[in-house]
Amino acid sequence: MMFLIILKNGLNKYNKFIWILCCVLVIIIMSSSIANNEKKFSKVVNSITFHVKNKEKQPIKDFEIILMKDESPEPSKEIGISIGRTNEEGKVIWRNVRTGKYIVFLPNNETQMVMINDRDETKKINISL
Repeated sequence: MMFLIILKNGLNKYNKFIWILCCVLVIIIMSSSIANNEKKFSKVVNSITFHVKNKEKQPIKDFEIILMKDESPEPSKEIGISIGRTNEEGKVIWRNVRTGKYIVFLPNNETQMVMINDRDETKKINISL
């Protein structure tokens, strides 16, 4: 019984210390999480990668569409579209895809129909992001 009383008094003594330690730990985790998110957003300033599907909604295997945003502050931005394929080493090889209408899936779940023709590897369109 005496052991339990000593244990209880000891825990009460260190209770504030443990509470402060937990608060400091939570603050450190939150600040590192915010810093990581800022790094991710700062990397995606000039280019965003979207997946492309064709009109029949069949995926084009290993192909990506990269939209290059301009520096304009307005909400409607002119975007150059390039289509490429990722090789085994993870590098993107730019090339034309067959002619057709493709659906670009934007980050805010809106879709935009895009026409890619044989001669132009890139085409400019207006998309509101």
